[in-house]
Amino acid sequence: MNGKISMTATVLVLLLSATPLLAEVQLTGLFNDHMVLQREMKVPVWGTASPGEKVIVRFAGQTVSTQAGPDGKWRVRLPPMKAAEEPRTLTVAGANTIEVKDVLVGEVWVCSGQSNMELTPPKGLIDPEPEIAAAHWPKIRMNLVEKTVAEKPLSDLEGSWAECTPEMMRRFSAAGYFFGREIHQKVGVPIGLIGAYYGGSNGQSWMRREAFESDPDLKKYVAQLPPPGTNAPVPLRPSSGGGPASRYRPANFYNGMIAPLIPFAIRGVIWYQGEANTANARDAGLYARLFSTMIKDWRKQWGQGDFPFFFVQLPTSEPGYPDPTDSAWARVRESQQQALAVKHTAMVVTLDIGEGAIVHAHNKKNVGLRLAATALNKVYHRRDVACEGPIFRGMKIKGSQAVLSFDNASGGLVCKNPNGLKGFAIAGADQNFVWAEAKIEGSKVVVSSPQVKAPVAVRYAWADNPEVSLFNQAGLPAAPLRTDDWPAVKITNPRAAP
Repeated sequence: MNGKISMTATVLVLLLSATPLLAEVQLTGLFNDHMVLQREMKVPVWGTASPGEKVIVRFAGQTVSTQAGPDGKWRVRLPPMKAAEEPRTLTVAGANTIEVKDVLVGEVWVCSGQSNMELTPPKGLIDPEPEIAAAHWPKIRMNLVEKTVAEKPLSDLEGSWAECTPEMMRRFSAAGYFFGREIHQKVGVPIGLIGAYYGGSNGQSWMRREAFESDPDLKKYVAQLPPPGTNAPVPLRPSSGGGPASRYRPANFYNGMIAPLIPFAIRGVIWYQGEANTANARDAGLYARLFSTMIKDWRKQWGQGDFPFFFVQLPTSEPGYPDPTDSAWARVRESQQQALAVKHTAMVVTLDIGEGAIVHAHNKKNVGLRLAATALNKVYHRRDVACEGPIFRGMKIKGSQAVLSFDNASGGLVCKNPNGLKGFAIAGADQNFVWAEAKIEGSKVVVSSPQVKAPVAVRYAWADNPEVSLFNQAGLPAAPLRTDDWPAVKITNPRAAP
């Protein structure tokens, strides 16, 4: 009798091992209750199931189906949909059925970068409590991606969608919240905000390793690193400031927090990062290549064209200095500005709303509103919304004067500094900058100094913590500038940002 039972059990075990067990249909972690789907474009929906299993996806009267591949992965794309505020259910069916409830259709934006994007309302606002108490916006949904580093790209993530309540807003990016609230109020559609940021992270950590390796100049960032997947010590660190090495390792945050988002349909990205790349002024120029390459590579990996990528230029930092000096922060700001050569990008200047030596200024409301103005103008076609300050166009030397011309100066330039037009420095061929006298003539600025009889170059707001004075009629500040291409000299009191 025992022998028969043993034989039956053995046969049963063999039969079970020979029969593949059906895996449950699963959705990637981005798809859960209270989410927002992007309007007016095809919407990828994806997950896993048993190899070859048929998967049916239903939403808003639409049905699409596919079969899971040999690796168990599946993906469908819902046809473009109009914005919809009424909650609906996304159903995914295979061997089992999943229901994702309270799904809206509207505009989805990714909020990414380092600490100034991460800064939450309690620390990121001048008077936070009234704003927090008023943050009841059921049609704004937030997904705060769990902070994750990885040496290889992840295919899934931890995170969940939630309605914007005071409790949720308190935990989300202050700049991101005000950006989303303004778009919601002005455009009148549901808004989805995905927060994927990490304080202290450098630009390298947000870019794919393969993107570094394809560029001879950027390759140096990964040349000393062991192959992905190993646990060897990481040599790449800022010159000061400390912090976990994983924050500074190329691709680690891309792998852990951006790769799992792809190819979720989004309208675009808002970005606030660069402080952690100010440690070495002589390499600051390389940030321009890094940043531009990162933007292009994100778009390539997403596979939905050249989506808008709007970024905030570095804020003020450190005390001011009595004489003109070179600046690591100014050189990174310049590198950021060079990324404007990449199409469908825009830059927000915030030097006028900073707090001097305080890197984490409290006025994140205006940062978010300026980002929103950029999106309203360039994405949502609200041409009456001003979003850009004066940008240097060219210089002509007339005797002992340098005449600077600017774009975005319709109606003429304006001085908004009670001390007059400050922050300009001028130099001759000796490359010795001195503070200059400056005056506005329409959309031009005339710069001179009795100490420089034959000017060659002019700089404006070229400092860690510059004095700002030049604006356009819309009240937006001019971006820092320099007309020279001279290499960096010794930097006074450099720092690595937190």
